[in-house]
Amino acid sequence: MRTHIQIVGFLHVIYNLLGVLTGVGFIVVWLLFSGVVGAATAGSGEVAGGVVAGGGLAALGIFAGCLLLLPSLPGFLGGVACLQHKPWSRLVLIIVSGLHILTLVPTSIALGAYSLYVLLNPETKAIFEGYDWIPKDPA
Repeated sequence: MRTHIQIVGFLHVIYNLLGVLTGVGFIVVWLLFSGVVGAATAGSGEVAGGVVAGGGLAALGIFAGCLLLLPSLPGFLGGVACLQHKPWSRLVLIIVSGLHILTLVPTSIALGAYSLYVLLNPETKAIFEGYDWIPKDPA
């Protein structure tokens, strides 16, 4: 099960890193775009209009970028902590995996289902709590 835990950690880091990079990239592109629009509007003689147009677009871009970062950041941080076997990461990734299943995106559903299978296993719970796993005697 330790191998599965490492796989879940790596998958969450990679999958959610894409979301984090998308959010940060969106913010950067919108800030550049708002600067160009503000400068173009101010260059046409309407300085106040340029400030309003550029500032409004910048605020919209930051808000939209943060909305993209919001679901990805906990998954990324939980994946990094999962690789280090931090006890709190198990709960974070269970919540994030449940949300992945609700997105109805096939890759996200597969990641969420596999993660829940691994993270809800009693052996995994024992590993995260720092105990050595001893299977029950079938007799």
